[in-house]
Amino acid sequence: KKLDTLFIGFMLFSMFFGAGNLIFPPFLGAGAGTNFWSAMLGFIVTGVGLPVLVIFAVSLVKGGAQAMGDRVHPVFSTVFMVAVYLCIGPFLAIPRNANVAFEMGITPFLPESTNTALILLLFSVIFFGVVYFISLNPSKMEQYMGRFIAPTLVVAIVILITVGLFKMDTPFLSPTEGYQSGAFFTGFLEGYNTMDALASLAFGIVILNAIQKRGIQNRSQLTQYTF
Repeated sequence: KKLDTLFIGFMLFSMFFGAGNLIFPPFLGAGAGTNFWSAMLGFIVTGVGLPVLVIFAVSLVKGGAQAMGDRVHPVFSTVFMVAVYLCIGPFLAIPRNANVAFEMGITPFLPESTNTALILLLFSVIFFGVVYFISLNPSKMEQYMGRFIAPTLVVAIVILITVGLFKMDTPFLSPTEGYQSGAFFTGFLEGYNTMDALASLAFGIVILNAIQKRGIQNRSQLTQYTF
């Protein structure tokens, strides 16, 4: 059903929209200044275009990312996938997600005398407890993420952008050093730093599983619905 596709798409959006997607675009805009168009284009190529291509590629290959890596060499496949999961997991993405949520949602409301480290510890326990609870019910991930988390994210983003635009009272600034002559390529690197291209190797499997649970098993149909 089209409604199923919509909610699975919402789930994919909420999975992709992590801390990096919230951090890097505002910094890119502030640094690029008057060169923001070319910087934004570079960001979109690796932050949006590359993940879409990876998701599409995963849907074409039976066995997913592991099978794609095996075409190079089985050892390469294993080492590469371990590195990917460590990057999008405990080494970078997991601590970044909790810390950004804390810095934006909790820190502004704390008194200056507060023991921030202790509050961050307590927040992290609660934060990852909720994540763990959702992860224990993979069959309900689409319901949690597609029907509740994603719409909340969209509304919050629209409010944030709208308020920001109406409160802007300064002209565009001159680009900083990294954006003066190579704005596109700096944006290109910043888009990759979101790690969405790496994450899509794992997310593609989740999306395929969600579609297969709707009774779609044919490979060409799986690719069609994923796309």
